[in-house]
Amino acid sequence: MTEPTEESEMNESQEQPGPSTYLQASGSDWNLVTSRERYEELTDRDMSAGTAAKLRERGEFDPAKPGHRLVAEAQPLTADERLELMAHGEVLARHYRHTAMLDHAAKAGATWEQIGDVRGTSAEQGPRRLPQMSRGPARHARGCRRVVGSRAAALWPD
Repeated sequence: MTEPTEESEMNESQEQPGPSTYLQASGSDWNLVTSRERYEELTDRDMSAGTAAKLRERGEFDPAKPGHRLVAEAQPLTADERLELMAHGEVLARHYRHTAMLDHAAKAGATWEQIGDVRGTSAEQGPRRLPQMSRGPARHARGCRRVVGSRAAALWPD
């Protein structure tokens, strides 16, 4: 058996890198809660490091102030951590911006104009997202007409 070297001990103590793709961040080791927590952790650190840099840049950094000391301890994000932040952001965006929300809003009586306003898009873009939810064009067309009635007929003429 070999004795552990200082280098091998350092490698073992280093944290495993977080996920750097959407598929990794949405995998079995991560879920919505852990993605949100890690996203917040990285975002907080990024904001703190940025605040410290701005204070120093303006010549306003004062190590005697406890708040300044706290933000000064934050290290800027590495490239890998920025990719991880993006991956977790994508997991959260896909969860909270799920296309099923279009269907739910339409079933509740919202107009495509209202849905478009909420999403910051045009009224015509709402129904275009619904095909992603269907299993085929014919089923999709029937489902949309059932969900939104005559509004769909104007957007999807036979």
